[in-house]
Amino acid sequence: MDKKLKLFLKLIFGFLLLAFAINKAGINKILDLKIDVSLLILILILTPFPVIIKTIKWRKIISTESKIPFLKCFRIYIMGLFFGSVTPSRIGELSRAYHLTKIYKFPAGHSTASVVIDKMIDLLALSVLAVLGAIFFQFGYPGFLSSFSIFVIVFISISILIITIIISNLKSQSWILAKIGKRQRFLNKLFSRLINKDIDTYKIAEDTFVYLRKTKNNTSLLLILCIMSLIVWMFDFVYVYIIIKSLGGAAPFSYLFILIPVSALISLIPVSISGIGTREITFIYLLSFVGVEKSIAFASSILMVFLQIWLPSI
Repeated sequence: MDKKLKLFLKLIFGFLLLAFAINKAGINKILDLKIDVSLLILILILTPFPVIIKTIKWRKIISTESKIPFLKCFRIYIMGLFFGSVTPSRIGELSRAYHLTKIYKFPAGHSTASVVIDKMIDLLALSVLAVLGAIFFQFGYPGFLSSFSIFVIVFISISILIITIIISNLKSQSWILAKIGKRQRFLNKLFSRLINKDIDTYKIAEDTFVYLRKTKNNTSLLLILCIMSLIVWMFDFVYVYIIIKSLGGAAPFSYLFILIPVSALISLIPVSISGIGTREITFIYLLSFVGVEKSIAFASSILMVFLQIWLPSI
């Protein structure tokens, strides 16, 4: 299927899901919502901090190869946010690697690896918080979450951990490179069409794994990166908590340890553009268990995306 047609279908499907979410929430109830201006100002004050920390984190990964001025790194990161917001599974964030190679002549594999490492650490931190959140919430609200829900959260988190370990393993990397080698011509053609530039996918994958191994062996760097990622996710929890409160809703803060990881993971499913519709339905469904109105849940999801992704991108 043509890639433009696929993109169009995902866009249509995303808006259909969004329309379904609006219907469930009630358009009139959404329009009747009032926001607490003082809390909105607080949200706007908090908005730059997660992006700044994310940029610093990514710059630390890059700095193992070369020093790049913070403001220029920040600009590339913001561009990545924008492209990530308009592509399925946020794959557009790889544009950071493209700009890093184009502007600073980084090896394509190293640029790609810097983004891959950045996202892997984010997912690992999110998985840890999801498991802790499920455990804490289960103790705080016994029987509230079904055993199946706990199992799904733990299963997804452990799966992410296992995939990360496999990708970081030398034998697994050799196996992946062998598979890429067998399909190199097809992959070269595919990715060259995507970015309108001839590339060697095998060389990029090989450089990526070298960079991954180099970073993996730097324990102190990995620890710092993980701590920074956890801080960013905690910002997200506080952020969403304030957004829900500003719209007149109330949800236990511990419940956000389940809401944010689950909605973030579901939004990565490539059935729409940047999780449009899937995120809103997840918010409505999960927040309904703690008594938050569907209109508030929907508006919270939209506000979160606008203030965290679209606004900084602008």
